[in-house]
Amino acid sequence: MKKLLFLTLVLALVLATAASAEMKRPDTKDATYNNPSLMVISGTLDQNSPTWNRAFNNVDPPSAACDFPLTLSSAGQYYDVFCITSTDDMPIEVIVDAAATTIGDTHMELYCDPFDPSDATANAKFSDDDDGDGLMSAFTISDGLMLSPGVDYWLVLTTFSAGDMGDFTINTSDNVVFCGGVGTESKSWTELKGLYR
Repeated sequence: MKKLLFLTLVLALVLATAASAEMKRPDTKDATYNNPSLMVISGTLDQNSPTWNRAFNNVDPPSAACDFPLTLSSAGQYYDVFCITSTDDMPIEVIVDAAATTIGDTHMELYCDPFDPSDATANAKFSDDDDGDGLMSAFTISDGLMLSPGVDYWLVLTTFSAGDMGDFTINTSDNVVFCGGVGTESKSWTELKGLYR
C-alpha cells in the first residue's frame, strides 16, 4: 500500500510538472560533428548575465530571409550573445556540448543584424531547443542553415527556464568564425557593449 501511495504521488508530481512546462518536441536529431571544430565558444550564464523574454519555435526550417516565426513564450531567462559569420555558403553547425555544459536545458537562436533582446521575435533566422544531446540545443548540418558569407549574425544561447544557471560550451563547424575574422576567444554581449562605452 505504501508503494502504491508513493508511486501515485510521484506520478502526480511528474504530471503537474509536465503540465506547467512548455510543450517540447522530442529529440529527433543527433548532433553530427561532421566538420572539425574551428571555434569553441564558452561562458557562464548566471545572476550576472542579462535576462530577456525568450521566444520559441522548434518546428519550422531555417528562414531564407530574417523572418523565422518566433512566439514569446517565457520570461526571465539568462542569455549571452555572440557575433558570428560564415566563411562560405555551405550549411553551418553550431552545437552545445553536453559533456562540457552544466546548464540542464539550453535554447539557441540565430538573428540577423541588428539583434534587439527587447524584441526576441524580430529579425530571427533560426531557433532550436533540443536537437543536440539530451536537452542541449544544436543547429545541425541536416537543418540546412546557411549564412551569407561575411554577413554578421547574432548567435544567442539562453536557458530554457528562468533561473537556470551554469557553464556552457558551444562547438562550431569549420566555416563559422567570429565577426571581423577568425576569433581566438569568445566575446560576450557584455564585453561587446563595453567596447562602446
